Amino acid sequence: MPANRSPLAAIALLSLFALPACSADDPPVRAEDPPAAAPLSHGDASDDGCLRFPRTVGGLDAGFETPESAYWDEGTEAWYVANMAGVPDEMLERPRFKDGRGWISKLDRCGSIVEAKWLSGMNAPKGIRVAQGKLYTSDMDELLIIDLATKDVRRIPALGAIFLNDLALADDGTVYISDSFTRTVWRCKNERCAPFFWSPLLNVPNGLLVDGDKLAIVTLGTFRAPSSLGKVWMLDLESKELTRFGTLEAKLDGIERYRDGYLVSVNAPPAVYWVTSTSSTLVRDFRDDGLTAINDLGLDPARRVVAAPAFFQHTVTLFRVPRNPR
Repeated sequence: MPANRSPLAAIALLSLFALPACSADDPPVRAEDPPAAAPLSHGDASDDGCLRFPRTVGGLDAGFETPESAYWDEGTEAWYVANMAGVPDEMLERPRFKDGRGWISKLDRCGSIVEAKWLSGMNAPKGIRVAQGKLYTSDMDELLIIDLATKDVRRIPALGAIFLNDLALADDGTVYISDSFTRTVWRCKNERCAPFFWSPLLNVPNGLLVDGDKLAIVTLGTFRAPSSLGKVWMLDLESKELTRFGTLEAKLDGIERYRDGYLVSVNAPPAVYWVTSTSSTLVRDFRDDGLTAINDLGLDPARRVVAAPAFFQHTVTLFRVPRNPR
């Protein structure tokens, strides 16, 4: 990104086509400015052979460019990072982001880069999940299914999608993908993708997570006037009833299950919160790390390690979360 370009101006273009969200009745816990108090202890002592956490890896020289999502795969004991390869405002100058510049990086369990370009030739990959030896990632208007052993790629089109973002996997193999510019969640099943759910409340839908019979959805909200903040929603996958979860309001990006709540990443100002139905607890304020924004977080639950990409700084920061965030 050019040095004279404002990061917030670049983020704003993600919501060019979004409208303000409806207001909620509950008093919100807002996160425009995370509390000044120090975050909870991260348990940074190294007990698994890795360097002490937190640590930040990557950068343009190391082979990252606009990393948007990170995911931990226990089977290969590796982190996978989706590189969009271009900040949003620059990418909008290229038709529908179809430039083949995106790639996925592979990191070891400690966060060291194993292959900066583990697999290239994508357009703007974002959300990542892994199941049964396959890596799933969204790529603008396609779902890519990649064999981790052979790197063979299967592409499933989502005809009519504009900006496929994060994705989530159900136990039966169904894939759900957020389309951020259309307030829509897509469903991919039996080699076919189709719109599954639309709501005016989904104001720039972003991170997704299947949790039992519910789909957790976090929204980004808009940056252009009148600006709005994102929220956490729960979608019943059978009845399609959409309900508000908790009271956190912020520019939300990613979500992962943790203990009896969820770890939620806030895009800007950059932070991770632990969210339950009744509380929102600051876990880390990334302004202390010199970051201006973070994106879709990944979690290694066994080691309590979170990986948070920062696409303006082209880095990934890894840190431990507390055993009990309360």
